[in-house]
Amino acid sequence: MKSLALKLFLFSFLLIEGGDLFAAKFVSVSGIVKDNLLQLPIENVMVGYDGNYTFTDSNGRYYLEIPEPGTYFITFSHVGFKLSVEVLIVYPNQGGEIIMRGDTYLIWEFSKKFSNKTQPSLYYDFLAYIKKDKLLLV
Repeated sequence: MKSLALKLFLFSFLLIEGGDLFAAKFVSVSGIVKDNLLQLPIENVMVGYDGNYTFTDSNGRYYLEIPEPGTYFITFSHVGFKLSVEVLIVYPNQGGEIIMRGDTYLIWEFSKKFSNKTQPSLYYDFLAYIKKDKLLLV
């Protein structure tokens, strides 16, 4: 009887104290995804590797669990932005910020002075963008 009680005690001690022996270890990778023009966070960006993925929240934040430290190809994908693939050497509790490039790029800013008889000098500010191989003036 004493032997059985001792075995049960040892077994329950292993379950309580050694429970993490059988638990999977993960490395957490987290960060914020922003656009390249206004540096605003982007919601619903798919962040993943090897078929495992998550999505960014409304603040552009993501949290991804990776089985162990190492080198991974992490992809960042969203409609209207270029696919970004980052090679990351993952360390425990690593964080970071990814800047996504969209289809629209600011290429220059300029001012133009116009004059006529009623208003001798008017200044207009323009921003020039390229979007899908077209020049846009805003």
